[in-house]
Amino acid sequence: MTSIDWLTTAPFAHRGLHDAQKGLPENSLAAIEASCRAGLPLEIDVRILADDTVVVFHDKDLKRVANDPRYLATMNRSDLATTSLMDTAEHIPTLAQTLDLVAGRVPLLIEIKNEHHHAGRLEQGLYQAIKDYHGEMAVISFNPLSLAWFARRHPHILRGQTSSHLPYLQLNYLAPVHSALKHLAFNRLSRPDFIIYHHRGLTMRAPRRARRLGMQVLAYTIRSETERVEALKHCDNIIFEGFSLAKAHP
Repeated sequence: MTSIDWLTTAPFAHRGLHDAQKGLPENSLAAIEASCRAGLPLEIDVRILADDTVVVFHDKDLKRVANDPRYLATMNRSDLATTSLMDTAEHIPTLAQTLDLVAGRVPLLIEIKNEHHHAGRLEQGLYQAIKDYHGEMAVISFNPLSLAWFARRHPHILRGQTSSHLPYLQLNYLAPVHSALKHLAFNRLSRPDFIIYHHRGLTMRAPRRARRLGMQVLAYTIRSETERVEALKHCDNIIFEGFSLAKAHP
């Protein structure tokens, strides 16, 4: 079994060590490089374009980060160079560019942004990008079907099931599915190696039980020193953004 001790060596920078005011937008190569230079592991998001290019990006569309109405699913790789992130010189990076930049310097959590009721196209594209990557890395997702896809086909790749105590997770699922996700009831399907849970829900039964069973639990998204201290009473590491860490290690 692959060791996952690296999951707790240092806090993970959420979407890279980003600060738009300093020209480091989230999920940009600049923010990712900042994390690497600081020696901080990082969490990034991936989506797929119309031409099957896998890119590092969180939202479905460009409204929030580029004031652009286009959806990622309608774009091609040729569109990336003309898209400015948060009025900076940074553009949407491909996953291949990101992996080349990180090059194993720090651990990576790659979140699969798949809101569909099926898995395959994005997951296959992601696998092709990471299959020869040399570095500590795991795939994570709210969608248990994405993780199940990897569990069936490439079980050697580490998987993290992401979830939350919230009544809805901004996913296009029916209420019973949301409830099952909240209680980690799909773990038999996704077969995760570890859990990522919203920091305000860490005292719920599901993450506590997972931890008792020996699974490492990471908390997201920590945005203050107070939240960091409280979360670490109930989890093994944090994913953070927007504040300077008091300590380099949890």
